[in-house]
Amino acid sequence: MMAVSDLLKQLQALDVRIWAEDDRLRLDAPKGALTPELREALAARKAEILTYLNNLQTADRLPALVSVGGQGLLPLSFAQKRMWLLQQMDQGTGAYNISQAVRLRGALNVEALALCLNAIVQRHAILRTTYRVVDGMPFQEVNAIRPLPLPVIDLTASPTAQAEVQKLIRAEAIQPFDLERDWPIRVKLLRVAAADHILLTTIHHIASDGSAFAVLGRELVALYENYAAHGSLDGVLPPLPIQYADYAVWEEKLLQSDFVAGQLAYWQEQLGGQLPELDLPTDYGRSPVRTFHGARLDMRLSRDLSQQLRQFCQAEGVTLFVALLAAFKLLLHRYTGQEDIVVGSPIVGRSRAELEKMIGLFLNTLALRTDLSGEPSYRELVGRVRQVGQGAISNQDVPFEMVLEALKTSRDLSRTPLFQVFFNVLNFSRRVDGFSSLEVEVLVNPEPDSLFDVTLYVEEIGEQIDLHLAYNTDLFKKERMEALLAHFLRVLEQAVENPDRCLEDFSLLTEGEREKLLVAWNDTAVPVNLICLHHMFENQAAQTPDAAALIFEGACLSYEELNRRANRLAHYLRQVHQVGPGVLVAIGLERSWEMVIGILGVLKAGGAYVPLDPTHPESRLADILADTRASLLLTQVRPLANLPAFAGTIIHLDRAQELLAGQPDTNPEPLAALNDLAYVVYTSGSTGKPKGVLAHHRGVAHHLTFLANHYGVTQRDVVVQIPTVSFDASVRDTFTPLISGAKVIILNEAEAGDPRAIVARMRDHGVTCILSIVPSLLGQLLMEAAKLPWPKESLRLLLTSGESLSLAYCRQAKEIFGAALEVVNQYGPTECTMTSTYHRVHDQDDNRQYAFIGRPIANTQVYLLDKYLNLVPTGAPGEVHIGGMGVSYGYLNRPELTAEKFIPHPFSDDPAARLYKTGDHARYLADGTLEFIGRIDNQVKIRGFRVELGEIEVALLAHTAVREAIAIMREDQPGDKRLVAYVILHETEAPPDQAALRGFVAETLPAYMVPAAFVYMDEFPKTPNRKIDRKALPMPDLSRDVLGRQYVAPRTEVEEIVAQVMAESLNLEKVGIWDNFFELGGHSLLVTRLLFRITELFHVELQLRHFFENPTVAGTVELLLADSHDRPRIERTAQLLIKLSRLSDEEVAAMLKSKGSV
Repeated sequence: MMAVSDLLKQLQALDVRIWAEDDRLRLDAPKGALTPELREALAARKAEILTYLNNLQTADRLPALVSVGGQGLLPLSFAQKRMWLLQQMDQGTGAYNISQAVRLRGALNVEALALCLNAIVQRHAILRTTYRVVDGMPFQEVNAIRPLPLPVIDLTASPTAQAEVQKLIRAEAIQPFDLERDWPIRVKLLRVAAADHILLTTIHHIASDGSAFAVLGRELVALYENYAAHGSLDGVLPPLPIQYADYAVWEEKLLQSDFVAGQLAYWQEQLGGQLPELDLPTDYGRSPVRTFHGARLDMRLSRDLSQQLRQFCQAEGVTLFVALLAAFKLLLHRYTGQEDIVVGSPIVGRSRAELEKMIGLFLNTLALRTDLSGEPSYRELVGRVRQVGQGAISNQDVPFEMVLEALKTSRDLSRTPLFQVFFNVLNFSRRVDGFSSLEVEVLVNPEPDSLFDVTLYVEEIGEQIDLHLAYNTDLFKKERMEALLAHFLRVLEQAVENPDRCLEDFSLLTEGEREKLLVAWNDTAVPVNLICLHHMFENQAAQTPDAAALIFEGACLSYEELNRRANRLAHYLRQVHQVGPGVLVAIGLERSWEMVIGILGVLKAGGAYVPLDPTHPESRLADILADTRASLLLTQVRPLANLPAFAGTIIHLDRAQELLAGQPDTNPEPLAALNDLAYVVYTSGSTGKPKGVLAHHRGVAHHLTFLANHYGVTQRDVVVQIPTVSFDASVRDTFTPLISGAKVIILNEAEAGDPRAIVARMRDHGVTCILSIVPSLLGQLLMEAAKLPWPKESLRLLLTSGESLSLAYCRQAKEIFGAALEVVNQYGPTECTMTSTYHRVHDQDDNRQYAFIGRPIANTQVYLLDKYLNLVPTGAPGEVHIGGMGVSYGYLNRPELTAEKFIPHPFSDDPAARLYKTGDHARYLADGTLEFIGRIDNQVKIRGFRVELGEIEVALLAHTAVREAIAIMREDQPGDKRLVAYVILHETEAPPDQAALRGFVAETLPAYMVPAAFVYMDEFPKTPNRKIDRKALPMPDLSRDVLGRQYVAPRTEVEEIVAQVMAESLNLEKVGIWDNFFELGGHSLLVTRLLFRITELFHVELQLRHFFENPTVAGTVELLLADSHDRPRIERTAQLLIKLSRLSDEEVAAMLKSKGSV
């Protein structure tokens, strides 16, 4: 694409007059002068032309751009300062190199090529400039002219020349520059054959941008061709009136003028408020410090699609940049679900004619923020992107780093500020044309460094459009990026087909992907012949009447006797109280035989039971009874005292022998069918009121049948019953064994809450299966079990659910109970009848911290959907939606909530089919395994950064002293959000102090994810269902220094000196040891002055990167004292400096005088 100045010259040659008037573009053209192509170019580049013309109009009130002589130390441009700072942060990396490999086929004059390259270096002083730090600030210095070497590497005799070429291209591209000593340009020539050479040119970004290679290429061709024709380089290129250093001086004056004030105000408004962080799904965890390992993928759009895109742009009066950026943001929106998206994009700041033929860093970065809310169409989105782009171009003169300083953005070494995704339409040609005797081909580096998480490059190649996707290989797998490109292609095809299509109606997935997500990974259909739970138990009782069914406090109840007692109760309930299908019976029983008899009796009568845990708060139980309107309560004498007042009939099962004595003990005639209610279990509600889930017999019978068959539960098994009756998991570990002939060990109330007692009962009775346990309780159980010897292969099956399962627990369980132990992580909400997915934990899972949730169980479907109910791509997070036999009827007396959460099944032909919206986020791995991410409402943001609390917990658990860890965000004061970690330590470990624990997690977590406070606990509070009660975690002591919110004075002499230096650099009266340098108004370049001053005082050189990791007085002192050999010297220096600071001027003069006389 030609420069704006060249376009205006073309119009001038056609006698077309063009001017700007009140932000509108005016034209006066002879008839026929404006061709369709020119009209298209004017419409598409209107904003650029307006900016160019406005700059010309204001040039008379801007500082003059003149030569300053280029001698001595000169200032850096703002862009150079940022590039210098980035290089200091990432010393030893070539990430900020710009490289080009050009193949030259033909008779190459190597000597002439070297002369031409040297002539270009002589012409552009920026290519022989080095950078020095003076008083903590960087300056540039132009070096005297000397030859630029052109080493030639001869590969003609190598049998692997092509492989070596690729290796050398990569090596040259990543070799870092020493900006203080090296010229910022290197050239190298590879000789592949006598008439086949490759010229490698590498320039540091501080001295160049992408368009500068176009300047270099044009000049190289002109010089080489003239030398070939005339043997001379004289007079080929006119001398440059100014050099890049002159531009830097001019820009410094410009930025001190009022010219940019209005533009800066625009950016402060445009990027004000809570800035979004793009939640693009990654394959690997983000490193605490940004890495640059990259790769790229290429795609060429078809001629038809390329033409359709250009036609759309012409019709809408927009550039290809706008149309493709809108499509890219649409894709990011669909990948993340976010409606506020910021993408970075470069703009070549060569708005003055005298800059267009110069090599140098004129590039500026624009943060393009677009609102995608309101379900716009693609056409509407294009309009929004165009408006944002026009505003950005009109305010492009403010350097990006100045915008960052004005916004006071939080600094995070793990990612770039404001945005992590970049979009770049390459408006300059990478081709090198004009050699008369050489055939030229620009080669591509297959493994470029990646400055951003993802960068999409767009390049017009003749009639077609090329896409180049560069990505960070430490974050993304190749397969994910290939899918992203394929989805972008799908978006483009649908956008040109129907630009008025709403964003939610775009289909990202190919037919193959849809088939995989809808069918292949949900192919769980298994034929089943179901009967109700109590009928399955009756059949088992008939087969093994004398076998032990229940063991409670040492006493045994056989299958036959259990069945008879339940039958008597069922006949009584049916005959006396008319219990039948749809009738709800409350059960408030302690753990005992009566608990199981009561449940079976209600089910056999045809009714549905409502479990009440007597240990729950009375107010909660009263809410449940009021909601169910139950008229019948089964209880015992002791728990009745803990139950609320009940107006209906109360039956004491522990005193009901006479009441039931005359009832038959035979199985009642069946009344309940599979579609009838089995029970109503209450779960916590967001309003504070519990909500009753309506579970049907079909779902219960199917789930228990699956468990019994899948895990081979038989009469040889012994199962310990752990969960409370009010938790639907109790159905699983009570009745799976009872329909299989196994023995159930019922724990009393005291035992069920005591891990030591559970372990004792397991040993006493030879438990082979735990069918339901929450991981937090499992951790305590394992701690007790590890103290005792166990028979080999005693426990064969361990099923967990309810919380994320730490793989450390899985390893520990196998160490205790034997390697053959089968550990299964289950997932599923109460609304879908116990659990819906399962994952057998494998040894290959060990590189993770938490177990996957696996795949759907039989006759169950799991779909990950976005808010529009579209399937999300593999790897992208989506809300878990569950369908199948286990989906319950909804909530009792809550029709609106039922309609909200139990939605029509969008992928089923059955109009009655429903999906349950879980409110959980998960993602599919490439093999169809489900990975749990967390509750949608449990994702928190700190200072604009999204925080995965589980990632913090994983980092804490990696510490050898930590046994259990929880991270939460607290907002005990409105607007004051803090991350707080709660930790249980191993009994054998000495507790680490909070500073040590903070330092440990800071090694693996970005600074914004390091908790503000750490609370040590003996145990975590639990809900009645034995899950961790996060809401009951105590408030941390806000008076502690570790929170770092209040001023905390220096504790040592070294801290006092560093605090003084930091306060001086920030122009503040005082700085506390926990105060964040950037939150107090510091910025990146100010850091260099601060560290320079500290180096002067203590003679210890600190790295910028290390300061950014903990930008506080305490953190800086920790860096200073890291070397134990230097510590005494630094402490003595600090003591001396403090003594000197307390002396008066007269005392200092006297001391100096006495020193001089010695």
